[in-house]
Parts: sequence; C-alpha cells; structure tokens
Amino acid sequence: MQRDETRANDFGTPEPPKEFKCPISMQVMHDPMIIASGMTFERFWIEQWFNEGNQTCPITHMKLDNLFMAPKSILKELIDAWSSQQGITIPDPYLKPNICSLFSRDSSVSSSIASFPSSVNNLNLHLSAVSIRSSGTDDILEILDDFSESRLSCRHGQKNAISEKLNHSTETYGNMLASLSRLAALSWGSQCKTVRDVNKTLQENKHACHTSISSSCVEPLINFLKDAYGLTDVKEQRDGAEVLLAILRNNSEMLLFDKDGIYVLASYIETEITGEVLGIIEILSSQPEYKSMIVATGVLPSILKVLNTKTRDFHSIAMKILCNLSCNCDIGYHMVYLDCIPKLIRLLGDPDLARFCIEIIRNLCSIEEVRIAVAETSSCISNISQILETGTKEEQEHAAGVLLFVCREHADFCQLVMRDTILQSLVDLSLNGNSRGQIIASELLQLLEHVKDDPAKCSIPKTDLALLDISSSSSSQYEDKKPPFRAFRFFRKILSLYL
Repeated sequence: MQRDETRANDFGTPEPPKEFKCPISMQVMHDPMIIASGMTFERFWIEQWFNEGNQTCPITHMKLDNLFMAPKSILKELIDAWSSQQGITIPDPYLKPNICSLFSRDSSVSSSIASFPSSVNNLNLHLSAVSIRSSGTDDILEILDDFSESRLSCRHGQKNAISEKLNHSTETYGNMLASLSRLAALSWGSQCKTVRDVNKTLQENKHACHTSISSSCVEPLINFLKDAYGLTDVKEQRDGAEVLLAILRNNSEMLLFDKDGIYVLASYIETEITGEVLGIIEILSSQPEYKSMIVATGVLPSILKVLNTKTRDFHSIAMKILCNLSCNCDIGYHMVYLDCIPKLIRLLGDPDLARFCIEIIRNLCSIEEVRIAVAETSSCISNISQILETGTKEEQEHAAGVLLFVCREHADFCQLVMRDTILQSLVDLSLNGNSRGQIIASELLQLLEHVKDDPAKCSIPKTDLALLDISSSSSSQYEDKKPPFRAFRFFRKILSLYL
C-alpha cells in the first residue's frame, strides 16, 4: 500500500494518509474491517450501517453478496505504527466519546449513518482524522468536557447491545443449521418448517453466515429435496435448493457431496427450480473432484437443452458450468460426443455468451474434431475476428489460441486468417495483450508469415500438437515469458504484405 507523506492540517496536527481514514466517519480507523465490496471501514460504523438494515456498500452503493466483515490486519499494523510515530492515540469509537455524539444535542441533525458526513458539515466543526484531544484547541476540548459520564455509559451500553444482537443472530443461525442434521427424525411438516426458517434467516441475516457449517447438513438437505421431488412440492423444493445454494456460496470450505446427491440435483434440471439447481451445480463444477461425478450423472444433455430455452439468465450459468467442465480433457471428449461443438460455434455470435464459448472451444482445441469443426464453419472466423477486436485481453488470448491450434493443422484456414483486421488485432495483442496472449499472438504471426510463401509449412505432425499446450490449465508456463524479440522484426513486414 502506498502511503501519503504525513503533513500538518490547519490545526497543526499531523494529517494521516487517506487510506487510514474510515470513509464514513473520516477519522483514522481503530479497527479496520474489509467488506464484500472491497472497501474498508471502521468496525463500529460499518456495523451501525448494517444494523440499520442496509445491504449495500456505503461508498459504492452496490448491493453486497453477503455482509461478512474481516479484519484488515496489515492496515491495522500500519495505522498503529503511524500513530506511535506521531505520538497519537487512536480512540476506540465504542469506548470514547465521539464527535458524532453531538447529534443527540441537535434534533435537526439526523442520527442515521447514511447522513453522518453531511451532518458533520452542518455542525461547522473541523473533524480531525486523529484523536480530537490531540488537536490542542480550546473549543474542541470544551466540547469534549461537556460530555457527561452518563453519555459515556450510554456508549458502553450501545456497544453491548450491538454485540448481543450479533451474537444472538449468529447463535440462532447456528442452532437452525444444527437442526438440519436432524431433519430425518421430524415429520414432513416439521421438516418443511425447519428448512423454511433457515432459508428466511439466511435471507434476512446474511452477516451471520460466517458460522462454521458442517457437511453433515448436506445429506439431510439432499434427502429433503428428494422427498419434495416425489411429492411435487415446488415451494419446498425451492426452499431446500435456496438453503443449499446459500450455504455453498457463504461457506469458505467446499462441503462433501456424493454421487447420489448430484443425481438428485440433476433430476431438477428443467423444473421450476432450474435456476437454483444450476447455481449449485456451477459451484460444484468449479471443484476438480466433482467434475467427473457431474458428467457421470448424465446431466450434460440437460444443461445443453437449457441453452435452447428463452431464459437468458440460465444461459450464462449453463455456459459457466460447461466452461468449468471443459478444462478436463476426458470430459471434453464427452462434450464432443454429445455434438455440442456446432452449438458453441453458433453462439460465438452471441455478445452475452461469446466470452464463454471462445474459452470452451479453446479448452477443447486439442481434440481434432473440434479443430475441424472450427475450420469448416464459415461464420467462425468472422466471430473470432470480432472477439480479437473488441474482447477483453483474456478473451483475445482465447481467440488467438483457437486460431493458432487450427492454423497449425489446416493450411486453408491460414489463408482465411490473413485478413487485415485479424492481422492488425494480432499485432496489437502481441504488443499489448496479457503475457500469454502476447506469446500466442507472436507465434501465430510467425506462422502466418512463413505460410504465405510455402503453405506446406502450416501443417505439422499431429504428434506435435500434443506439445502445444495452450489450454487455460497451463497458464503458469506463460507467466514469466515475453514475446520473442525476433517476433517484432516482422510485424511491420507482415502488415506491409497483407494490408
């Protein structure tokens, strides 16, 4: 972290680096906490914000996926070192009278955290970002002396009330999750009520989700979903799936699923709760141990069918699942067998799904049938050209990787690639792309330069293709490499030949 040079403010006190200040109170943080938006706040003020019912970041106003808070230890150490160097004490907002307590004196000033910065401005007071007692001004000392012992006790009481509320919420949530492990012993009505209550708690008190969750709750939930499926009880199906999805999203460690559990989830594809189940499978598909298990359930055809539905939200989740699974070579052959490549190539023209399609195709390009399909589809080159022009650096890298794979084996395809726009995009990628994209674009440009005069040089033995590992799982080999210097010598030449 880069820190601003300490300087004095108008009161003669040292001005701290802006990173040390809480964006809500504009005071140096005593206990910095980071939240889901990546912003850091003083614990006291962000807890107040969440306790007022807000589920957004106070600064970015983005809705948060969860209300987790985590200590920012390194920043805390930097603040402590700075305050020690300056001879300043950073007060704990819970334990020391705060300038915000002035709000209680003026009924016209809102006590809401959301209005705190503007309220301070209305008071026409200068708020030092450090301990107010360090300012050395008689006016501020007078204000502080006005605070009575009862107000300090009130602050202690407020801290205890907040802590008790959080502890109660966490304890309640933990007890509800523990009750999931005992679902089988309950009647169906009681099971439904338990799952419904846990789901409601998860939706209303997301900040309590940091409670440690045991894998012992997975099997009871799967059995609950199995029974709900048999009873065609859509409401209970949705409650069960939402609880399972919320637990997976908010748990730092992957919970244990067996093949039977994934079979139950697969049976829910193309039902009323397709979205929730796709979300669960998407999380599981990102874990290596579950990839083969997911395919073994026969769920791939159903996921491909989802791409034919009109629900666009489902399309992205289905593509994420396919993208995760395509990293496994054996699963890649299974995807080819299911004839999904033509569908993926067609979807390259879809602006919302192209980024997933190009990555999947690149992951599967070591398979000959995939390279042939790309080479023989007339619209494919135009769609890839578009990605090279307008895609992100990662998408451009994937697109160049597909072209390199196919050009290595198909001389005719090399001629198609020799377009003005593609050559310009490749030169730009070789100079300004990410590290892997630069390497791939440079190799492709060299190949195209050689093949212009001798098309036979475009083809290489099939055994050599196995050595050309540019799949997404091989990123480490490119991280420290730079495009070969000799590649730059022909960029101007190749452009002059084809433009």
